[in-house]
Amino acid sequence: MRNEVRPRLPAELIFFVTSHCHLRCKHCFYHETLDRRGEGELTFDEYERLSEGLDDFLVGLFCGGEPFMRKNLAEIVRLACIHLRPRLIHIPTNAISPKRINSAPIEV
Repeated sequence: MRNEVRPRLPAELIFFVTSHCHLRCKHCFYHETLDRRGEGELTFDEYERLSEGLDDFLVGLFCGGEPFMRKNLAEIVRLACIHLRPRLIHIPTNAISPKRINSAPIEV
């Protein structure tokens, strides 16, 4: 999907930052691959190379499993903000670990 205001920018990029989740919701599209080691997850170095090689975008969606289970989520989001300059960041969460969510130092 392209952006009508700035047609050369993608409207949204989706990053699946982890396959880990506390819950096992049957309706989850990711249900069958939850917690598989390395299943679709990029390393931090891969995110770094990706963020340096992509163009800017409008909306960044950082999801998974449960994105806040990724220990370096803040650093991944920070890379995207510095190199790709999204206008909006979404991090959907099941909110089952509010302490972990509140302690995530996501600052740019």
